Amino acid sequence: MKNPRDKHCIARLIDSVLRRPASGRVFLSHEKARHCLTALDCPRFSICLWGEARYHIWQNGVRSEVRLRRGDVIYASAGCMMEPAPEANYLSLGVVPHAHLTRFLVAQKRWSHANANANGPLPPPPSAPVARHQFLVTHHTQKTLDADGRHLCEAIDRCAGRNPEDRWLRALFRALLIRSHELLLADSEPGREGGEEGRSHFRWQAACQFIRDHLHEPLGRETVASFLQLHPNHISRLFARFSKAPFNQYVMSERIRRARHLLKNPGLNLADIAAACGFSDPNYFSRCYRKVVGRAPRVDR
Repeated sequence: MKNPRDKHCIARLIDSVLRRPASGRVFLSHEKARHCLTALDCPRFSICLWGEARYHIWQNGVRSEVRLRRGDVIYASAGCMMEPAPEANYLSLGVVPHAHLTRFLVAQKRWSHANANANGPLPPPPSAPVARHQFLVTHHTQKTLDADGRHLCEAIDRCAGRNPEDRWLRALFRALLIRSHELLLADSEPGREGGEEGRSHFRWQAACQFIRDHLHEPLGRETVASFLQLHPNHISRLFARFSKAPFNQYVMSERIRRARHLLKNPGLNLADIAAACGFSDPNYFSRCYRKVVGRAPRVDR
């Protein structure tokens, strides 16, 4: 999970973006959608490094698509949609400043025809195209945005309605990218003061955050381990040590926790809630909910 080469790779990429003239457009996702599975409780942004990136956002009350070319940026406010469209080929650099950690990542998406879908219950037909999303480099740091960084995010949030080529919006984002670059360069070994215990606890925190961010997707030890560059058995040990529960039990408890929150929204039906929590079958969701909570989901509506 913690590789100095990954940190230096991301730092060089950000530096190369900052060295270019500020000609890229900045697209904003600032409207909250009712049926968004991928919204996070923090802002985030992604820079297109190569190819054409396509994202779905909520704009003027409808689902819309924005297309990014090299140098363009998409910035999503907290709670807002930023869903990668499957039909795209691109390389991107992303930053996700959570409250207790910051995630930097380089991702590649390839759109191709394939005979199988590893994430689905059934393989698609041979002619069905499949989007392959691969995290090439990831880096987590305990450093988080300071007051200046948060104020920059708030200023960008207030730019709703501005043109993606607006000079003020570009300047604000450039300042935020510089602040993120400084945060990355100031990073040191996580949990250094706490020794191995501190490092292990931080790895567990990063794993928990990844799970919470991807509850709408299939999740296994291998998925989390691959993202954090750890062995699956290491993931099991971290959850046994800090969660006092097996990995699968923790994931299920988080899915049900999200479901209990979403059940308070009368605009969502049971199928929507099940999908948002990673259940493809509403009936299976209801059985799991009853097993964990002790009553049917409809009782908590």
